[in-house]
Amino acid sequence: LELNSGLHVTPFDTHATLMDLFHLAVHDRPLGQNNSVSESRGQTLFREVPANRTCQDASIPLEYCSCQIDTVISLLDSRVQVAAETTVWSINEMIKGSDQGHLCAKRTLHSIKSAHLVNITEERDEPGDNIRVIIETEPNGVFEALISVQK
Repeated sequence: LELNSGLHVTPFDTHATLMDLFHLAVHDRPLGQNNSVSESRGQTLFREVPANRTCQDASIPLEYCSCQIDTVISLLDSRVQVAAETTVWSINEMIKGSDQGHLCAKRTLHSIKSAHLVNITEERDEPGDNIRVIIETEPNGVFEALISVQK
């Protein structure tokens, strides 16, 4: 367990570890020998977690990955404008597709509160820049989104 301190560890790993303890108690199976379905997303902490484990390897969504480095970028940057407009469009599409969508007002972009370029320190398959924006919409809404903008 001490070997895995400071590495990417997730609730899925905790679950796999608890399942490992369960199999030890119920089936007298040695720790680290459990090959249950839960380990498809998590890994028992009784085995060494790879030091080069990425967020993707650990099933950690990009928006929660601690390996990202955010850099403030200008609100006037064209990528920020695209990210903000895409966010509003996506919100309106989700509302429109819901059962009660006809009761909701269409959102429009009021302002962009902040924007960050999110650099991921691990290799990714998708090209482009990841932009995190916080926007204010009319009527009365504040949203945060992480949008991949193609170069």
